Amino acid sequence: MNILKILDLLDNQPTNITYEYLQSIVIERIIYWIQLRLNTATMFESNYWDFINELYINDCFNKKEFKSLASSGNTDTNIRNIYFGDCREHEVLLHVLLKLYLKYHNLNEEYKIYKYYGYGTSIINSINNNEFWKSKKFSKKFNGGSKSLSSNRSLTRSMKDVLISIENCNISTWEHTHPLLYIESLNKVIALDALCHKTYLNPSIEDIHNVEILIEKKVKKEYSLWYNTLKDKKSKIYLENPTLFSKNEPFIIRTFDNKKGKIFNLPFNEDKLESSKIYNHDLKFLDLSKIPKEELFYKGINELCLGIK
Repeated sequence: MNILKILDLLDNQPTNITYEYLQSIVIERIIYWIQLRLNTATMFESNYWDFINELYINDCFNKKEFKSLASSGNTDTNIRNIYFGDCREHEVLLHVLLKLYLKYHNLNEEYKIYKYYGYGTSIINSINNNEFWKSKKFSKKFNGGSKSLSSNRSLTRSMKDVLISIENCNISTWEHTHPLLYIESLNKVIALDALCHKTYLNPSIEDIHNVEILIEKKVKKEYSLWYNTLKDKKSKIYLENPTLFSKNEPFIIRTFDNKKGKIFNLPFNEDKLESSKIYNHDLKFLDLSKIPKEELFYKGINELCLGIK
């Protein structure tokens, strides 16, 4: 709630908050802050995330993987890496901040947030892709009460007809997580994405934020999902094979004697954070872009080690 207050999203809001306002002002402002907080441009665009994540676990906690940290102690935060991260950290912050905003302004009935985790395939074929999308028929029906979506796991027959020769295709697979926004009055599902969204901080990313999800068909509570407005973009066809989302039961570990919080059983070093030369006190983030790239792996990790050993 303090972050929403800093972003001026609590008191100075219009009486009638429309979807256009929600998307263009509220979500944009939240995503901008998330990209600052998680140092998106520094970490992800430069492919530093995996390497720094490994250094972070080793140097700050003397462990080899997060699973070991989970078994050794608990944390007061609902996010593993509070000042950097990949799609998982971006999803958590956008999901939680937007849900807090909707609850504060009594918008829960109109807008619902779901966690989405999917496997996908990008099929690039500049000749056949246009023909495929011209022939595609979509159904926009969606059961708003459902808390899980998954897709059929095989290519449709029409897809096989279009992709004639595998030699003409460049196929890549990926996995990704981001929130979904369901709009009750419009009966629409919108993909939200704090990581894959172009801002001046992150200008070269392929944007999949604010994209309508079309549901092809329902078979035994399973759906085939498509990013509608991405069709024909760079001649790509996107196939979604999502797992169940909003299905995992959350757990809360309550603490009463540690006001400053902790990171994996280590007391949080608030003094170190607030005295850091790269800490932005107004927006509450460590600005790793201020560290020279050649010193990032040493100085950056040192700044991120906020647990008192």
